[in-house]
Amino acid sequence: MMTQFVYWHAPLWQVLVVAATGLLLLAWLLVLAVRRPKLSAALAAVDPALASQPAIYFDRAGGFVALNAGAEALLHEWRQSNGDALSALADALWEAEVEARASQLDTILPDKTVVIVPVFRQPDEVSGVVAMVMPRPALATITPAPAALAMQTSEAESWLALGPALRMHRTRAEIQVKRSEPSQPGEEAAWQESTLTNTEQRLLRALLQHPDEAQPAKALFQWVWPGEDVDELGLRPDQRDRLRRLVFNVRQKIELDPRAPRLLRTMHGLGYALHVDQKDAAP
Repeated sequence: MMTQFVYWHAPLWQVLVVAATGLLLLAWLLVLAVRRPKLSAALAAVDPALASQPAIYFDRAGGFVALNAGAEALLHEWRQSNGDALSALADALWEAEVEARASQLDTILPDKTVVIVPVFRQPDEVSGVVAMVMPRPALATITPAPAALAMQTSEAESWLALGPALRMHRTRAEIQVKRSEPSQPGEEAAWQESTLTNTEQRLLRALLQHPDEAQPAKALFQWVWPGEDVDELGLRPDQRDRLRRLVFNVRQKIELDPRAPRLLRTMHGLGYALHVDQKDAAP
Protein backbone atom coordinates (compact mmCIF):
# COMPACT_ATOMS: atom_id res chain seq x y z
CA MET A 1 0.00 0.00 0.00
CA MET A 2 1.44 3.31 -1.07
CA THR A 3 0.97 6.55 0.83
CA GLN A 4 0.60 9.62 -1.32
CA PHE A 5 1.63 13.06 -0.07
CA VAL A 6 0.52 16.35 -1.55
CA TYR A 7 2.74 19.37 -1.04
CA TRP A 8 1.88 23.06 -1.59
CA HIS A 9 4.74 24.96 -3.00
CA ALA A 10 4.36 28.72 -2.61
CA PRO A 11 6.64 31.67 -2.15
CA LEU A 12 7.03 33.04 1.36
CA TRP A 13 5.20 36.26 0.50
CA GLN A 14 2.02 34.31 -0.39
CA VAL A 15 2.10 32.49 2.95
CA LEU A 16 2.48 35.80 4.75
CA VAL A 17 -0.45 37.33 2.80
CA VAL A 18 -2.74 34.43 3.73
CA ALA A 19 -1.74 34.64 7.40
CA ALA A 20 -2.16 38.42 7.49
CA THR A 21 -5.61 38.16 5.87
CA GLY A 22 -6.71 35.66 8.51
CA LEU A 23 -5.45 37.89 11.31
CA LEU A 24 -7.20 40.94 9.84
CA LEU A 25 -10.47 39.01 9.57
CA LEU A 26 -10.18 37.87 13.19
CA ALA A 27 -9.43 41.42 14.34
CA TRP A 28 -12.42 42.75 12.42
CA LEU A 29 -14.72 40.20 14.10
CA LEU A 30 -13.34 41.16 17.52
CA VAL A 31 -13.98 44.86 16.83
CA LEU A 32 -17.57 44.11 15.83
CA ALA A 33 -18.08 42.13 19.06
CA VAL A 34 -16.64 44.91 21.22
CA ARG A 35 -18.60 47.64 19.43
CA ARG A 36 -21.93 45.79 19.74
CA PRO A 37 -24.29 48.39 21.19
CA LYS A 38 -25.70 47.85 24.66
CA LEU A 39 -29.43 47.77 25.24
CA SER A 40 -29.29 51.15 27.02
CA ALA A 41 -27.56 52.71 23.99
CA ALA A 42 -30.13 51.19 21.65
CA LEU A 43 -32.97 52.64 23.74
CA ALA A 44 -31.30 56.05 23.78
CA ALA A 45 -30.98 55.92 19.99
CA VAL A 46 -34.75 55.42 19.73
CA ASP A 47 -35.50 58.28 22.13
CA PRO A 48 -33.02 60.02 24.48
CA ALA A 49 -35.65 59.99 27.24
CA LEU A 50 -35.48 56.18 27.29
CA ALA A 51 -31.92 56.38 28.64
CA SER A 52 -32.88 58.31 31.77
CA GLN A 53 -36.44 57.13 32.49
CA PRO A 54 -35.86 53.96 34.56
CA ALA A 55 -36.88 50.72 32.83
CA ILE A 56 -36.52 47.51 34.83
CA TYR A 57 -36.97 43.85 33.87
CA PHE A 58 -37.89 41.38 36.60
CA ASP A 59 -38.40 37.65 36.86
CA ARG A 60 -38.57 35.42 39.91
CA ALA A 61 -35.42 33.51 38.96
CA GLY A 62 -33.09 36.42 38.23
CA GLY A 63 -34.60 39.33 40.14
CA PHE A 64 -34.01 42.90 38.93
CA VAL A 65 -32.27 43.69 35.62
CA ALA A 66 -31.64 47.36 34.80
CA LEU A 67 -32.42 48.04 31.14
CA ASN A 68 -30.91 51.54 30.99
CA ALA A 69 -28.74 54.01 32.90
CA GLY A 70 -31.73 55.50 34.71
CA ALA A 71 -32.70 52.09 36.10
CA GLU A 72 -29.13 51.35 37.20
CA ALA A 73 -28.97 54.63 39.14
CA LEU A 74 -32.42 54.12 40.71
CA LEU A 75 -31.75 50.54 41.82
CA HIS A 76 -28.36 51.54 43.25
CA GLU A 77 -29.97 54.40 45.18
CA TRP A 78 -32.72 52.17 46.56
CA ARG A 79 -30.28 49.44 47.56
CA GLN A 80 -28.24 52.02 49.47
CA SER A 81 -30.96 54.07 51.14
CA ASN A 82 -34.53 52.90 50.44
CA GLY A 83 -34.84 49.18 51.07
CA ASP A 84 -38.56 49.49 51.82
CA ALA A 85 -39.26 50.88 48.35
CA LEU A 86 -37.16 48.14 46.74
CA SER A 87 -38.99 45.45 48.69
CA ALA A 88 -42.38 46.93 47.78
CA LEU A 89 -41.38 47.07 44.11
CA ALA A 90 -40.23 43.44 44.17
CA ASP A 91 -43.53 42.44 45.77
CA ALA A 92 -45.51 44.28 43.08
CA LEU A 93 -43.46 42.82 40.21
CA TRP A 94 -43.74 39.32 41.66
CA GLU A 95 -47.51 39.64 41.88
CA ALA A 96 -47.83 41.00 38.32
CA GLU A 97 -45.76 38.06 37.01
CA VAL A 98 -47.73 35.42 38.93
CA GLU A 99 -51.13 36.85 38.01
CA ALA A 100 -50.09 37.77 34.44
CA ARG A 101 -51.64 41.22 34.56
CA ALA A 102 -50.53 44.76 33.98
CA SER A 103 -50.83 47.20 36.85
CA GLN A 104 -50.01 50.74 37.94
CA LEU A 105 -48.56 51.67 41.34
CA ASP A 106 -48.66 55.01 43.11
CA THR A 107 -47.63 53.91 46.61
CA ILE A 108 -43.88 53.22 46.33
CA LEU A 109 -42.64 56.80 45.99
CA PRO A 110 -44.60 60.01 46.65
CA ASP A 111 -43.77 61.56 43.27
CA LYS A 112 -43.47 58.48 41.02
CA THR A 113 -45.81 56.15 39.18
CA VAL A 114 -44.70 52.62 38.25
CA VAL A 115 -46.33 50.96 35.24
CA ILE A 116 -45.86 47.17 35.06
CA VAL A 117 -46.47 45.06 31.94
CA PRO A 118 -46.02 41.26 31.76
CA VAL A 119 -43.79 39.71 29.08
CA PHE A 120 -45.43 36.67 27.45
CA ARG A 121 -43.19 33.88 26.13
CA GLN A 122 -46.29 31.88 25.16
CA PRO A 123 -49.95 33.02 25.13
CA ASP A 124 -50.39 31.41 28.56
CA GLU A 125 -46.84 31.72 29.93
CA VAL A 126 -45.31 34.84 31.44
CA SER A 127 -41.50 34.91 31.45
CA GLY A 128 -41.19 38.15 33.45
CA VAL A 129 -42.39 41.73 33.69
CA VAL A 130 -41.11 45.13 32.59
CA ALA A 131 -41.59 48.12 34.89
CA MET A 132 -41.29 51.76 33.84
CA VAL A 133 -40.79 54.34 36.61
CA MET A 134 -42.03 57.78 35.60
CA PRO A 135 -42.99 61.11 37.18
CA ARG A 136 -46.51 61.00 38.50
CA PRO A 137 -48.92 63.00 36.32
CA ALA A 138 -51.18 65.53 37.97
CA LEU A 139 -54.58 64.03 38.65
CA ALA A 140 -57.88 65.69 39.23
CA THR A 141 -59.05 65.56 42.83
CA ILE A 142 -61.69 62.89 43.31
CA THR A 143 -63.92 62.89 46.34
CA PRO A 144 -63.87 59.33 47.72
CA ALA A 145 -67.16 57.51 47.92
CA PRO A 146 -68.45 56.70 51.42
CA ALA A 147 -67.04 53.42 52.74
CA ALA A 148 -69.92 52.45 55.03
CA LEU A 149 -71.07 48.85 54.86
CA ALA A 150 -74.82 49.03 54.27
CA MET A 151 -77.38 46.24 54.24
CA GLN A 152 -79.57 45.77 51.19
CA THR A 153 -83.18 46.50 52.06
CA SER A 154 -84.55 43.41 50.29
CA GLU A 155 -82.29 40.95 52.12
CA ALA A 156 -81.31 42.85 55.24
CA GLU A 157 -81.46 39.83 57.51
CA SER A 158 -79.16 37.54 55.50
CA TRP A 159 -76.69 39.46 53.38
CA LEU A 160 -74.11 42.12 54.13
CA ALA A 161 -73.82 44.49 51.15
CA LEU A 162 -70.25 45.47 50.29
CA GLY A 163 -71.40 47.61 47.36
CA PRO A 164 -73.90 47.53 44.50
CA ALA A 165 -72.21 44.50 42.91
CA LEU A 166 -70.96 42.50 45.91
CA ARG A 167 -72.54 41.05 49.02
CA MET A 168 -71.50 38.48 51.58
CA HIS A 169 -73.70 36.18 53.64
CA ARG A 170 -73.64 36.97 57.33
CA THR A 171 -73.46 33.38 58.57
CA ARG A 172 -72.75 31.09 55.60
CA ALA A 173 -69.49 30.99 53.63
CA GLU A 174 -71.10 32.44 50.50
CA ILE A 175 -70.48 35.46 48.33
CA GLN A 176 -72.65 36.96 45.57
CA VAL A 177 -71.39 39.09 42.67
CA LYS A 178 -73.48 40.94 40.11
CA ARG A 179 -71.40 40.40 36.96
CA SER A 180 -73.68 41.35 34.05
CA GLU A 181 -76.21 43.90 32.85
CA PRO A 182 -79.96 43.01 32.79
CA SER A 183 -81.01 41.43 29.49
CA GLN A 184 -84.41 43.16 29.45
CA PRO A 185 -85.43 46.71 30.44
CA GLY A 186 -86.77 46.73 33.97
CA GLU A 187 -85.24 43.32 34.72
CA GLU A 188 -82.77 42.94 37.58
CA ALA A 189 -79.30 41.62 36.87
CA ALA A 190 -78.63 38.10 38.12
CA TRP A 191 -76.32 37.53 41.08
CA GLN A 192 -73.61 34.90 40.70
CA GLU A 193 -73.10 32.97 43.93
CA SER A 194 -69.84 31.33 44.98
CA THR A 195 -68.92 29.29 48.02
CA LEU A 196 -65.91 30.47 49.97
CA THR A 197 -63.36 28.14 51.48
CA ASN A 198 -62.64 28.51 55.18
CA THR A 199 -59.43 30.47 54.55
CA GLU A 200 -61.09 32.71 51.93
CA GLN A 201 -63.88 33.56 54.36
CA ARG A 202 -61.36 34.27 57.14
CA LEU A 203 -59.42 36.63 54.88
CA LEU A 204 -62.50 38.61 53.84
CA ARG A 205 -63.78 38.91 57.40
CA ALA A 206 -60.34 40.06 58.56
CA LEU A 207 -60.31 42.78 55.89
CA LEU A 208 -63.86 43.80 56.85
CA GLN A 209 -62.62 44.68 60.33
CA HIS A 210 -61.12 47.86 58.83
CA PRO A 211 -62.50 48.43 55.31
CA ASP A 212 -60.57 50.80 53.05
CA GLU A 213 -57.52 50.56 55.32
CA ALA A 214 -54.31 48.74 54.47
CA GLN A 215 -53.80 45.76 56.77
CA PRO A 216 -50.30 44.27 57.10
CA ALA A 217 -49.65 40.94 55.41
CA LYS A 218 -48.29 39.52 58.68
CA ALA A 219 -51.48 40.38 60.61
CA LEU A 220 -53.69 38.93 57.88
CA PHE A 221 -51.65 35.72 57.76
CA GLN A 222 -51.98 35.28 61.53
CA TRP A 223 -55.74 35.86 61.29
CA VAL A 224 -56.18 33.28 58.51
CA TRP A 225 -53.72 30.70 59.89
CA PRO A 226 -53.74 31.40 63.65
CA GLY A 227 -51.94 28.20 64.63
CA GLU A 228 -48.83 28.79 62.54
CA ASP A 229 -45.68 30.43 63.89
CA VAL A 230 -44.63 33.72 62.30
CA ASP A 231 -41.18 35.22 62.70
CA GLU A 232 -40.93 38.58 64.43
CA LEU A 233 -39.22 39.99 61.34
CA GLY A 234 -42.12 39.08 59.08
CA LEU A 235 -43.47 36.30 56.89
CA ARG A 236 -41.23 33.65 55.41
CA PRO A 237 -41.19 33.47 51.59
CA ASP A 238 -43.43 30.36 51.58
CA GLN A 239 -45.91 32.05 53.94
CA ARG A 240 -45.99 35.21 51.83
CA ASP A 241 -46.54 33.11 48.70
CA ARG A 242 -49.42 31.27 50.39
CA LEU A 243 -51.11 34.56 51.31
CA ARG A 244 -50.63 35.90 47.79
CA ARG A 245 -52.23 32.77 46.33
CA LEU A 246 -55.16 33.12 48.73
CA VAL A 247 -55.64 36.76 47.68
CA PHE A 248 -55.49 35.64 44.03
CA ASN A 249 -58.21 33.00 44.64
CA VAL A 250 -60.49 35.46 46.45
CA ARG A 251 -60.17 37.93 43.58
CA GLN A 252 -61.40 35.28 41.16
CA LYS A 253 -64.64 35.14 43.13
CA ILE A 254 -65.33 38.77 44.03
CA GLU A 255 -63.82 40.93 41.28
CA LEU A 256 -65.64 41.87 38.10
CA ASP A 257 -62.24 41.68 36.39
CA PRO A 258 -59.66 39.78 38.48
CA ARG A 259 -56.83 41.08 36.25
CA ALA A 260 -57.71 44.64 37.26
CA PRO A 261 -58.85 44.31 40.89
CA ARG A 262 -60.83 47.20 42.37
CA LEU A 263 -62.16 45.68 45.57
CA LEU A 264 -59.34 43.61 47.07
CA ARG A 265 -56.32 45.82 46.46
CA THR A 266 -52.64 45.32 47.11
CA MET A 267 -51.13 48.25 49.00
CA HIS A 268 -47.52 47.56 48.09
CA GLY A 269 -45.19 47.89 51.02
CA LEU A 270 -48.19 48.05 53.38
CA GLY A 271 -50.44 45.00 52.87
CA TYR A 272 -53.95 44.53 51.50
CA ALA A 273 -57.20 46.50 51.73
CA LEU A 274 -60.83 45.75 50.91
CA HIS A 275 -62.22 48.74 49.05
CA VAL A 276 -65.70 49.36 47.67
CA ASP A 277 -65.98 52.34 45.35
CA GLN A 278 -69.66 53.00 44.77
CA LYS A 279 -68.94 55.00 41.61
CA ASP A 280 -66.90 52.28 39.96
CA ALA A 281 -68.96 49.29 41.04
CA ALA A 282 -71.17 47.65 38.43
CA PRO A 283 -74.84 48.71 38.45
